[in-house]
Amino acid sequence: MKFGILKDIKFGESRVIATPAEVSEICRDGHEVYVASGAGYAAGFDDKQYA
Repeated sequence: MKFGILKDIKFGESRVIATPAEVSEICRDGHEVYVASGAGYAAGFDDKQYA
């Protein structure tokens, strides 16, 4: 299955649908995850953490 993690553009929003740890688990289960650039920035997650 393919998953997409989008960047929230709502003013004041800092949540992200999945953390890097959760993305890692999803990938370990054999799924593909695509993360939009900057998706986790407001929540404190760098793009490199999702790689």
